[in-house]
Amino acid sequence: QFSGNNLPDYPKFGAWADGIYMTANLFYLGAYYNGAEMVAFNREDLIGNAATIRAQTKVLPDEYSILPANDEFGTAVAGSPALFVSDATGLKIWKWAINWSKASSSTWSGPFTVTGNTGYSMAPETVTQRGTIVPLDTLSDRLMSAAQWSSIGGTPALWISRSIDAGSGTSGIYWAEIRGLSGSSPAVYQDMKYIVADSNRWMPSLVVNAQGAMGIVFSYGDSSTFASLAYAGAPLAHRWARSILESARSQPA
Repeated sequence: QFSGNNLPDYPKFGAWADGIYMTANLFYLGAYYNGAEMVAFNREDLIGNAATIRAQTKVLPDEYSILPANDEFGTAVAGSPALFVSDATGLKIWKWAINWSKASSSTWSGPFTVTGNTGYSMAPETVTQRGTIVPLDTLSDRLMSAAQWSSIGGTPALWISRSIDAGSGTSGIYWAEIRGLSGSSPAVYQDMKYIVADSNRWMPSLVVNAQGAMGIVFSYGDSSTFASLAYAGAPLAHRWARSILESARSQPA
């Protein structure tokens, strides 16, 4: 529950060794953008159902849509800082080392600029679909889904995905694996754009398993294809665009 005049919009959660981290976009009185907020909830308090949950907050007034890293397999080293990522003003990462005994000793560092990505532009705000003139939102102004943390073979990495401009008013998808997270020089280790001429791919969601196999699911469609779902990805090679759910009608906006 949040009090005060700021509405926390588009909340995202990530699990880490010492806590559950949440991010949200703040809107003053629900109307005026007022920065990106990070909230850390103590993991032991949550698991132990403590009467009072220790929490710490951080607000960056000039940033937008920051995602917390999500350690899905519990491989983050205890005591390591939680990671956050955004590409609203360039791809960058922050680190938050929480001191649960003394909040004033917690340290926030960054942003650290991520180098080496192939470059992309935001997708169109909307895409067409078959059977209606009503377009669908791409939410192209932000990274999508969880920013997944992995430590495969002892190599820390952060995985991201988003909708990108595919040219001619269409949308494609982009994913990347970021390494070099222990220092101040994170860099893209591998990335990929997936674009199909005259068709749309948007709103991806990415996952990586403990062995390093990456999969991604996304919406696809165009003026002659109902908005549907597809997935792609495999270890070492990418078998792109295999449909998993073919829609038979247009979707509401």
